Amino acid sequence: MSTDKLLPRVALALPVPHDGATSIPNFHGRLFTLLPLPIITGFPVHINAVLALVSSRQNLRNSMDAEAGSREELLVEWNRVIFSELVPK
Repeated sequence: MSTDKLLPRVALALPVPHDGATSIPNFHGRLFTLLPLPIITGFPVHINAVLALVSSRQNLRNSMDAEAGSREELLVEWNRVIFSELVPK
């Protein structure tokens, strides 16, 4: 995994409402891997993590494209662990 430069770190960016508001209307949390990705999460925060992406950086690695025991399967598992273990619930 070191050749893929994957690090188990997650950062969250939370919008801060102003003028006494309790939330920011129409805020859509996005994924970032250093730069913004075109992936909306539905969470109330932006999430930055070193994720395993497809070469176009448009999507996360997909389990449909991974053969059992392959490097691709490990990369898909990496993404699953990031979201299941490191992103707060």
